Amino acid sequence: TIIDKIEHTSWLYNYLDTLHYGTLLYLRFAGYSDIAIGFALLLGFRVMENFNLPFLASNIVDFWRRWHISLSTWCKDYVYVPVLSFTRVHFIAALASMIVLGIWHEMSWRYLLWGAFHGLGIAVCQRWQRTEMAKTLLNNRTWTFIAFLITQNFVIFSFTFTGLDTMQQTIDRWYILFGFLP
Repeated sequence: TIIDKIEHTSWLYNYLDTLHYGTLLYLRFAGYSDIAIGFALLLGFRVMENFNLPFLASNIVDFWRRWHISLSTWCKDYVYVPVLSFTRVHFIAALASMIVLGIWHEMSWRYLLWGAFHGLGIAVCQRWQRTEMAKTLLNNRTWTFIAFLITQNFVIFSFTFTGLDTMQQTIDRWYILFGFLP
């Protein structure tokens, strides 16, 4: 119907639908992790926490220190550090790490793009953090809030790669989320 067409092409609908997908993904995975941690404790084993409030992260690097900590730590130790040691280029190390994480989740174009998107985000964030302007803004509350909003929306928008069935749906959603009509 026309109402469905209007509803599904509205910015608010698409934003909330993407946020909904990401929230469910987090709640499911964090919940499964908590169950595994609790079960391990019943058996006498201590297992590390896997999520540490990632949606309170102030930047994308901080987000990945808080989200899926066991996998992020593994990837940092076995992909990021070796690539950085070999190339001495943070950009390449971040991109390689996140592409590996994407492929680890699923061997598909959508996860490859998701990984590249996050890798580029991390590389840009790392570069920004080394600038004098970033160091000046570090303790500015307004900037901290803006950085938080940028980070959360970056993560939310990345869910379009994995939460939709086709690349065309992802492209259509990005058109809507960035204010263009598909």
